[in-house]
Amino acid sequence: MRIIKHFIEFLVVKIFFTLFRCVSIDTASNIGGFIGRNVGVYLPVSKIAYNNIKMTFTCLDDREIKDIIFKMWDNLGRVFGEFPHIYNLSKEEFGKRVEVQGIENLNYIKDNQNSGIFFSAHMANWEITPRIPIEHNMNLALIYRAANNKRVDQVICKERNKYGIQLITKGAKMAKQIIASLKTGNAIAMLVDQKMNDGIKVPLLGYNAMTPTAIAKLALKFNCPIIPAQVIRKKGAYFTVKIFSPLEIKVSNNNSQDIFNIMYNINNILSTWITEYPEQWFWVHKRWGNI
Repeated sequence: MRIIKHFIEFLVVKIFFTLFRCVSIDTASNIGGFIGRNVGVYLPVSKIAYNNIKMTFTCLDDREIKDIIFKMWDNLGRVFGEFPHIYNLSKEEFGKRVEVQGIENLNYIKDNQNSGIFFSAHMANWEITPRIPIEHNMNLALIYRAANNKRVDQVICKERNKYGIQLITKGAKMAKQIIASLKTGNAIAMLVDQKMNDGIKVPLLGYNAMTPTAIAKLALKFNCPIIPAQVIRKKGAYFTVKIFSPLEIKVSNNNSQDIFNIMYNINNILSTWITEYPEQWFWVHKRWGNI
């Protein structure tokens, strides 16, 4: 049964991606947003989004929560529609659509020939982030969670591979691949806003959330700067990416406390981003478990 389900999912993704490629990125984004607004809001996972928003933004009433969910699905639909185009945009077209702020923080890593770790979240269109270092002649390794459907994952990876991005799947072999990549001077990019059952409890939007610690451990082990990269959707398929200055990392004799402090800082940054643009975050995820 699962084989049939995965095959159907694969066909749906292939069909939509093929159709989206036949139109401009703006049209694909609009179509994706339309589908998201008119289909996504009725999916059972919208209940997860509702509960998450109600818990973390207690000042919002029912109408305001549903408005965020409606806009969230518009954004997610646009991400789906834009995906077949993101890695096919010319450098000129990408530059027209993506305004990069804080480029000096990117150049700091590049000029010092130092490996750096960029982190972002599932906000706006998170596929934008990996292209930024690549466009500035930096080698990049992207750490990602493979899709449960292997065929769908292959479709996704095929797009990302077009820009020569090294893909590192979260799993048993991840640590060795990351270490090897850092030793060669590659920058690392990862999304750090998802639940990790074997992580540590760190507050996010006021509630403890199981938080991945890989980024903190790597930064401490290799003395790598950690750079926040916030993606904001302006209108349609146009974005702003803010590259912030590296986090201030204080090292003590207590490694566990150092890791917690780094992740506490990162989750505070994520909380700020989400509060600023709640409709652009991926709320359909049990980030706080069954709390």
